Amino acid sequence: MMQYLDNNSFFSESKISSNQGKDICEAVILAGGKSSRMGKDKCSLTLGGRTLLDHTKEALLSAGFDPQVIVNDLLPNLGPIGGVVTALQKTKRHCVMFLGCDMPFLSGRLLNDFFEMAMQADTAIFSKHFKGFGFPFLIYCNELVKVQEQISAGEFSLQLLAKKLSARPWLPSKLFESQLFNINSPEDFIEAKRRIRDR
Repeated sequence: MMQYLDNNSFFSESKISSNQGKDICEAVILAGGKSSRMGKDKCSLTLGGRTLLDHTKEALLSAGFDPQVIVNDLLPNLGPIGGVVTALQKTKRHCVMFLGCDMPFLSGRLLNDFFEMAMQADTAIFSKHFKGFGFPFLIYCNELVKVQEQISAGEFSLQLLAKKLSARPWLPSKLFESQLFNINSPEDFIEAKRRIRDR
């Protein structure tokens, strides 16, 4: 395990490699949502012979991460931000990379590309979608207080969190753009089945 003292000493080295950085980053899949728009637990939905959760786990494994899954949040019923604060409080790592359980087209290549950019600075970074900020995103543990402050203010939006953290935006290349498709509704699930079939 790499040793580090603080943000400044860790990042004072010249650009660190992605593999080196993975030693100080927890990879977490948020799987505790109610899936109200889907009407059932998304994690257990089967697509191409594997559950949605398994698809995300396999993408992380192929990128060299040991995926951790959060189902029960320390602060329940807050949406994804409840899983964010849970992971940041529980981890022993320097930062946490977050993914949803409903993104079955992610690849190790996309995650490595995202992570390489994340390691360029010790500040939060969120993927920038056409709808706004979203998964994957990465937050450093020294930002936990800001996350808690947002929750205390009754604001649970990831969009607001990205702004509060002054997060860097990550724009995927055209090669990876379609991999950020996520499943929120039965219609999305039908589209995902079509994409699997047409591969």
